[in-house]
Amino acid sequence: MGGPAKSSSAEEDPAERAAALLIKYTKDMTRIVKRFSDIPMNTFTPPVNSGPGGGLAVQVNAEGQFHLNDDQALVITVDRGNTIYFNLQALDPWAGDLDVRHRTSEFNDKQSFAGPNGKYVYVVSAKDPGILNWLDVSGVPEGFLYARFQGFPGVETPSAESPAFPRMEVKLVKFSELETAGALAHTISPEQRKAQLAGRSKYYQR
Repeated sequence: MGGPAKSSSAEEDPAERAAALLIKYTKDMTRIVKRFSDIPMNTFTPPVNSGPGGGLAVQVNAEGQFHLNDDQALVITVDRGNTIYFNLQALDPWAGDLDVRHRTSEFNDKQSFAGPNGKYVYVVSAKDPGILNWLDVSGVPEGFLYARFQGFPGVETPSAESPAFPRMEVKLVKFSELETAGALAHTISPEQRKAQLAGRSKYYQR
């Protein structure tokens, strides 16, 4: 009679298991960075359902890439459709998170200001434009952008043809032209910026 089945060497040896996980992580991140890098600069892909790619059936993603000089900015207009939740974030050139605790490098819908038409306008830039919805690139001149939308009440699989589906518009402008581009609808003072950042830091410490 045989004894208990032997576990694999990777399971027996923590070092080998850690090495295998590191190799898998490196391959996954290389694939993700390659996907982001194929996106034309300073644009976003159209939002798509993540279900067919193995993600949540009720989640929609959009991905972008930015390369900005100090005198440039991206104006991103988000129509969230009928989604329950969304967030938008800037990533470094390796698709890693920026300093979301101490900078406004990521927003969810609760942290964002929506205009009278229900749309959200964000400015992606190195310099502070003085608006609430500033997506701070944290001193990184180039990197990636990621938007995630979740929850479609009463819908199992959201369709891009539906009016409830999220939509995004992206425009590259000179920093000095932000007001003309309609991106300065909700300005805040330096003191309000400090309060905003303090609130974010407290939130992420929970």
